[in-house]
Amino acid sequence: MSGIIGTSHSKSKVIGRSKDTATIWISFNGGTFGIKDSFNVSSITDNGVGQYSVNFAITMKDTNYCGLVSVQGTYNNDGPWVGMISTKSTTTCLIRNISATGTFWDSGDHNLAIFGD
Repeated sequence: MSGIIGTSHSKSKVIGRSKDTATIWISFNGGTFGIKDSFNVSSITDNGVGQYSVNFAITMKDTNYCGLVSVQGTYNNDGPWVGMISTKSTTTCLIRNISATGTFWDSGDHNLAIFGD
């Protein structure tokens, strides 16, 4: 039970986990490359400036999962910076932090949430 009166959730195959709960999530610092907190993440890999692989502690059923990324907002001469998932597999995904002009950057806080089986 979620504890919210009048709300019901369909449960996934994992007892007690709702389908609207993130299967995998992580919060890390791209500048210092430190994991702040995570769930179902085994490690992260620094693939160069502004590029990180998040390695899963579980194997996803397929790559049809939904991934959401947020990064600490930064503005400079290159314009706004955006975090995105550029490659997905069942065991890892690649996050890139890129500017409007195509420049990669190791900014501060990065957050990833993945929903799926």
